[in-house]
Amino acid sequence: MQLFAAYLATLSVFIALNLTWNGLVVMKLYRRELRDVLAETPRLLPAALFYLIHAGGVLLLVVRSAIDSGGWHQVAGLGAVFGLCAYATYDLTNAATLRRWPGNLMALDITCGVIFTSIASVAGFLAARMIATGAA
Repeated sequence: MQLFAAYLATLSVFIALNLTWNGLVVMKLYRRELRDVLAETPRLLPAALFYLIHAGGVLLLVVRSAIDSGGWHQVAGLGAVFGLCAYATYDLTNAATLRRWPGNLMALDITCGVIFTSIASVAGFLAARMIATGAA
């Protein structure tokens, strides 16, 4: 139950942050910068798979390792590193393989990935701690 709660919290917070950010800022930037390669509407299955896999990685590699021995500061730092690895992989691969991948878009995307993954990691950690202490 503890890990399930942590996964749901991680996933929910990560999706909420991403959907809000994407809806308010990023899609306008993507349309302006990548108009010629951008799909009319986002493909939901790949997006859903990314969110599910990313939250699973956060749970297994960040949250679970800190449930018993770490604090939220440790989780925030590890989550930021995990976000950096995931988002840098995506953006640097695009920069290496696409004819055009704007540097401003890459920097913004990586930065948001670091911050959002860190915040979602802490949410998962706190949910796990609440279940463990019976506070939920």
